Amino acid sequence: MAKLYLRKSENNIVVSLFLILVIFSACVSNDPVNYTSIKGAWKCSETSQRGQRTYLIDIFKSKSGDTNYLFSNFHNIGVSGEYDINFTVIENKLTFPPTENSNIRIKSGSGTVSADFKQMVLDYVIYDGINDIQYHAEYTR
Repeated sequence: MAKLYLRKSENNIVVSLFLILVIFSACVSNDPVNYTSIKGAWKCSETSQRGQRTYLIDIFKSKSGDTNYLFSNFHNIGVSGEYDINFTVIENKLTFPPTENSNIRIKSGSGTVSADFKQMVLDYVIYDGINDIQYHAEYTR
């Protein structure tokens, strides 16, 4: 009798969990996201003569000016505020000013973002302490 009671309880738990999953999956929208800004999370695929790597970045609006933004985790260097990299966006063109801090030295950089804010392409040169390294990065979301 105890085994029968335990089995019914286990079955009830499994059925309850299944129903919860069905309800939550019904609530998830499969509609495509319409982005209206460059802000948000992006997946980066970065290539140089050193190889390729993939990582995530976030873009935030800067407090200084309407066209100024910040990359968090640019070049996969970190996500705290001290690692943020400034850039400007005018129409669909991105530009990096030469940047030097204790984490990175960007000599130049520019790129474009698609009109639907789903793709971005950047080319930049980073000085690694010995050489200038050219990078090509494609961002998607």
